[in-house]
Amino acid sequence: RMDIIDEFSNSMIDFITNATESKIKVFCKPFNPATVYLMADTYKSIGMIGGDFFECSDRFDKGFNYDLLEKCSIVLWDQPGTGFMECITSGIPTMILWAPYYTEETWCVDDFIRLEEVGVIHRTSELLVQEIQQFLIDPLAWMNDSNRKAIIQNFANKYALSDDKWWKSWRNYLNHLKLEIE
Repeated sequence: RMDIIDEFSNSMIDFITNATESKIKVFCKPFNPATVYLMADTYKSIGMIGGDFFECSDRFDKGFNYDLLEKCSIVLWDQPGTGFMECITSGIPTMILWAPYYTEETWCVDDFIRLEEVGVIHRTSELLVQEIQQFLIDPLAWMNDSNRKAIIQNFANKYALSDDKWWKSWRNYLNHLKLEIE
């Protein structure tokens, strides 16, 4: 978004600086070619800051593929969008650096606070880098933390419709539509 591009640029630079200082390698996949064009100076800066700890993809498409996921231990996001939902429902390690210039809807704030409490959402790059370091010590232990798993599953059930009994939800919904038509 053009109204927050400067803040987003500063956030990216701050994150790459902190990640590089902590020797965390970052593979960046920009959203699309327009993003790279609009933020050319930012991508140049983070490339120089990150050096050998930073790589930028030359593919600009939506979604994941096996090769992309093979390059990463964890997937990071700037907001909880569709890709984030795909990660949590697929068991792919994921975190978010969600800066204060993004706001969530008031009706779901508590769910986002819970994700923040278990180390999935981070409001600063420093906190995110600390959590990544914890994750990298033992990724399986991080992913299998029972409290984190429960909160992620609850979030997925509420917002990604990933309930194991998804067919019941659809059946109820379709039956409700049928009753409205009759």
